[in-house]
Amino acid sequence: MEEGFRRTYSVSEITSEIAAKLESEFSFIWVEGEITSLRTPASGHIYFSLTDDKASLRCVMFKQHTRYLSVRVSGGGNLTEDDAISTEDDSEDKSLQRSLFGSEQAPKKRAPFKPADGQHVLVMGRIGVYAARGEYQLVAEVIEPVGIGAVTLALEQLKEELKEKGYFDEERKRPLPFLPNKIAVVTSPTGAALFDILKIIYQRHPGAQIVVVPTRVQGSGAEREIAHAIDLVNRHGAKDDVEKIDVIICGRGGGSMEDLMPFNSREVADAAFRSKIPIISAVGHEIDFSILDLTADVRAPTPTAAAEIVVPRVDDILMTLDSVTERLTLGIKNISSRKRSDLVNLLKRLRGPEESIHEMRGKVEMIRSRLLVAMQKKVDERKIRFSSFASALTRLSPTDVLSRGYAVVRRAATGEVILNAKDIEVGETATIKLHSGELTASVVEREVEEE
Repeated sequence: MEEGFRRTYSVSEITSEIAAKLESEFSFIWVEGEITSLRTPASGHIYFSLTDDKASLRCVMFKQHTRYLSVRVSGGGNLTEDDAISTEDDSEDKSLQRSLFGSEQAPKKRAPFKPADGQHVLVMGRIGVYAARGEYQLVAEVIEPVGIGAVTLALEQLKEELKEKGYFDEERKRPLPFLPNKIAVVTSPTGAALFDILKIIYQRHPGAQIVVVPTRVQGSGAEREIAHAIDLVNRHGAKDDVEKIDVIICGRGGGSMEDLMPFNSREVADAAFRSKIPIISAVGHEIDFSILDLTADVRAPTPTAAAEIVVPRVDDILMTLDSVTERLTLGIKNISSRKRSDLVNLLKRLRGPEESIHEMRGKVEMIRSRLLVAMQKKVDERKIRFSSFASALTRLSPTDVLSRGYAVVRRAATGEVILNAKDIEVGETATIKLHSGELTASVVEREVEEE
């Protein structure tokens, strides 16, 4: 709509024109920044913002481009062709691969990359306008980590390798000495970390000996110097003599990820792994975590904390000794009191010999009475049984039988008992035994019963 020299746009018109200008002007750009506010909804798209210290840019990566999320791995690695970005025969994919890799064939030495808040990245895409809200955004087609991102991936690979070799196993880690006499500190001689360590140790244990092994703690080649310093301490201080080093503190103060990289190196991890002397890792701040932290025997969140861990405060030790002594004294008193009470109770239970003899006499008398009662009972039982047997025998006695009118007949010549009439002949003489007295008779007649 035009009114004289003034042209008035509708919202959709101005938005459309802005979109046309932006999308034509910024159709292929690379933008560097830090990922913030990242969201990955169920649709598979990725929403995030790219920020620096002065501005923020909304970004979106649609699902069809997320398969290109990978990072080039320096030094080869163990990736196979399956780890490379897939190549399809459509012209869009080939064009994108040519722009990224310089050829249609994607490089094989690449690893999967997952965007996350805080990563420093390069994003390739185009500026688009979301008309519904009148906002412009970067429609991303490629996201590549810059600096920290690539280093982080390499660190993860190194961590996995060292973990498989047993560098991080808790079983191999050694306890720290309770009160070390000589302490080696591997750090920068000009850093604040050394001052903090010395201050804490001398406050807590003024008699401790500290050997400072100076080394660079950042920059190219620092990892080799740190590893050499650890080896040097072991070479001269691992022997059991006056030069013996009890523990090593290795670390530095806080810094950026790049500053702390020497402590994430294979060289330092190897040196800590082969050290014969216990090592405390004291790298950066509490939120910083390095490979040395995982390999060392003990990890301290800060250099100051390392000094506090390695040397207990002498005053604290004395207070602890006083407390332990007090508890031991009280414990001995309690035990003595209980034992004295037990002794009194035992003495009360003890009796004199007269009382014991009297008690034993009572027990003997009670046993004697019980025996007499039992014996009398047995005698009475035997008497009853004897009387019963005597009565039975009496009833079976020949004399008793004769008293009932029976007689015993014998042949007079031989005394043979005659049981049957046929056993004696007529005319023989027989004697007859009666209950009282005996008769002599001559057999004049016999009557034999037929069998």
